[in-house]
Amino acid sequence: RGSYLRYQRDVDENGNITSSSNIPLNFVIERDSISEDDLAGPMGSLIVNGKLYGRDHAVYISKNAFVNNINVNGGARIKGDIVSDWKHFDNGLYDGGWGDDKNQGKKLVIQYGSNSDDYFYYDGYHKDLVTQLNFNGNTEMQGNIIGSDNMKMTVNSGTLRHDGSADVVNVKVNQGATLLGKSYTVNDMSGRMAEGISDDTTGKFINHGTIGALNEDSKLSIDGTLESDGRLLAYSGGSAGYIEVSNAKLLAGSTADVVNARPGDDVAVLKAGSITGMDNVASVEAGTLRLDTYGANSSEIRAR
Repeated sequence: RGSYLRYQRDVDENGNITSSSNIPLNFVIERDSISEDDLAGPMGSLIVNGKLYGRDHAVYISKNAFVNNINVNGGARIKGDIVSDWKHFDNGLYDGGWGDDKNQGKKLVIQYGSNSDDYFYYDGYHKDLVTQLNFNGNTEMQGNIIGSDNMKMTVNSGTLRHDGSADVVNVKVNQGATLLGKSYTVNDMSGRMAEGISDDTTGKFINHGTIGALNEDSKLSIDGTLESDGRLLAYSGGSAGYIEVSNAKLLAGSTADVVNARPGDDVAVLKAGSITGMDNVASVEAGTLRLDTYGANSSEIRAR
């Protein structure tokens, strides 16, 4: 009960496709055993409470299996990638139907909504047809998260220690939650929205909680825009320990802390192509937010 596409084609005696069409879900063909009730169930979901290990993939979502939610709960440990191929159609990698002119491919469509005429093309972005990957409580993951046009990642509570990368539409860290990780790409889908659909969260890493690297010798990298009214965490005494991002907008309520700092340390907290929204409490030089630690372990910035 993840997703269902109805597609009909006619084939001649030589095995050639002579006609093809997409069929509304409420159109009943006698040879079908599908009823409206069969399609009324909830979208597929996955709950992870314990250990989930995979040699390559810990979780794999195929092209025809939409999963609405993946909930990774407190105490869970994942080793292996979480990969979604659902609706991954960059470079024309989708199955199209053929019309009378066999040189003209027809894009598949998905029926969505209460009206049988409500549909959108399979290669468009729809905010309701995106897998929500949720981390709830103290969790660990060693592996990559791959869903460049079909997945959003949220840390709702507790601390997620993520030794890996993510290529998704959006990352969000809620108030009271912490994400300690490595590399995140957030893709702006504004140019690929389905007709009539809008989503202003794509291409953004939104922080209301705490974000930082895993340790003083690694960095948290974000390819996209960081919007933060939460806490930025840096480490002193190592080869890295900072946050690196394409562009950063620090909102009211933003703070920064330095772990293992000694009085007088000059610590890079955030390196960005541009940083906006701050008062002159912290020092920004050549796109780097630096803190002078007047007391051990903690310093603060203030944003407008």
